[in-house]
Amino acid sequence: GILEIPDVLVVHKWDLGAQAERTRADLESWLRLATLAPGRWRPPVIGASSLTREGVDEIARAIASHREHLSNGELETRRARARVAWALELFVRRFGSYGIERVGGSVAAEALIAASPGSALDAFSALATRAGFSA
Repeated sequence: GILEIPDVLVVHKWDLGAQAERTRADLESWLRLATLAPGRWRPPVIGASSLTREGVDEIARAIASHREHLSNGELETRRARARVAWALELFVRRFGSYGIERVGGSVAAEALIAASPGSALDAFSALATRAGFSA
């Protein structure tokens, strides 16, 4: 998607008072509008101040909670999606829509990337080779 929802939102300068609280309320309202699948992580919105150290413990707890949430295989799934997206973006930047057409379209390109072992750069090279380009 074009817009990513972060895992934890932190409103800095919490010591500013009303302005920071409005920002937090705006973020929470926006998150309520977001449609998240059941069981998906709902990002907390935390107010924090480096001057008063308020919210620092809450940030640490939120990060630990999120890490626990990802322990069900979600982290590996996210990394795999990111690898495909990155390799595809590199390929399109280098070879454009012509390159995508040469490998049979974006679905074929994504499948080839997903099936390629190694890093995103390895997948990019495999895609370039398939298209008949030198990486």
